[in-house]
Amino acid sequence: MFGTENGHAFAAIALYVICIAVAALLLNRWTHSRPEPVPVGSFVAFFRAEPLLIAVVFVFAFANIASISTMPVYFLRSGYTENLAALAITILAVATAAMQPVAGWLLDVAPPRAVALSSSLGAGLLFLVLSLTEPPMAALTLFGLTGALTYALNTYVLTVLGERFTGGALVAGTAAFALSFAFGSGAGSTLTGAAIELAGPPAAPIAIGAILIALALVLSVSGRVSRRIP
Repeated sequence: MFGTENGHAFAAIALYVICIAVAALLLNRWTHSRPEPVPVGSFVAFFRAEPLLIAVVFVFAFANIASISTMPVYFLRSGYTENLAALAITILAVATAAMQPVAGWLLDVAPPRAVALSSSLGAGLLFLVLSLTEPPMAALTLFGLTGALTYALNTYVLTVLGERFTGGALVAGTAAFALSFAFGSGAGSTLTGAAIELAGPPAAPIAIGAILIALALVLSVSGRVSRRIP
């Protein structure tokens, strides 16, 4: 809408963020809920009890933030236009939103771990195929599908968290997820950016695909040796 020749796009984003912040402050005036007290040690205990859920959140954040921050660079350095790189993020967001009802339905009718495993494996393979794809429409389609499947991992962990924990344990789990997401986000953008610099543009989708496939392998093994994860 604003192009890249000036700072109008950044000003528009800043205005948008300010509006959201003001709206949140106004809505908070009608909020009367209180956080559930968290027992001492619950945060660390959650990490020890549910390391696999923490790992899923980390990988989701890695792939999600890398898709948003690094993949536009991949498109540009692969010879695509700026408009296509911007359109790719729009398609990613739309596909992500459209997938949520589908992911929720699948989690209701199928084993949650199977949904997470399939989503992680499918997204990982699509990222690998994307690294070899040249036609713009095909690349955009694959990129949108990766976003949809990757975000199903987030729906999975939130569903499991809500089903298995209540009260202070639920609060501790939410905090643990937030910390894992922060680390995954930083690792995703940093490592994929470094991969592009060291090995060229295809290294970004390959790196994202590799970590997603690795998660799928972990989920498949954990299904045989553990009953803690649904």
